[in-house]
Amino acid sequence: MIDKSIAALGSGLIHDANEVASIARGARLDFKKTYGNEYESKGSSIHYIAQACSKRFQKLSLQLQRPYGCALVFGGVISSVPELYVINPSGGIICRKHVAFGINSESIRKKLKMKFNDGDCGEGCDSLEEGIKLAAALLHEAKESMGAKGGDELGDSGSQYDIEIKFVNEEGTFVVEGEEIERLVSESRAESRR
Repeated sequence: MIDKSIAALGSGLIHDANEVASIARGARLDFKKTYGNEYESKGSSIHYIAQACSKRFQKLSLQLQRPYGCALVFGGVISSVPELYVINPSGGIICRKHVAFGINSESIRKKLKMKFNDGDCGEGCDSLEEGIKLAAALLHEAKESMGAKGGDELGDSGSQYDIEIKFVNEEGTFVVEGEEIERLVSESRAESRR
């Protein structure tokens, strides 16, 4: 969590991701001090944060130091506009509509691309609940595919739905887990059978 309406997700070395998240929190404070909240309508603090972190990634590379062993995603809602930026380990910034990292990510990316149009959320995701339902179903599918391959990288706490989804809107960051995930996966499966 970077700010009330901005979240970060890291993939790779956790220590490196935590260090970059600290840089992002500092960049958010710098943005607020410099521009104040009224600037949000003219520019994006999420883009500002992504640029600050990207510069740090690139600085390490130029100084021939060990690069960060992680990729990060910064996302949030600013002035009712959702934004999502991916920073790869080389420091490159990519603006995305959707992103998937890790296990089975290529398959998940293809399914997300089918659901999300180039313009906006598209027919597959008309509401927040539909988006969370889609995320729950895709995460569950990834976990099932790893079980079929004999892997347990997604963890197993004895629950079939050892999955947690965080979402960000203008009011803050919220978590969906446990029985709610189970309900959403069941609904999604029932809809896909129709």
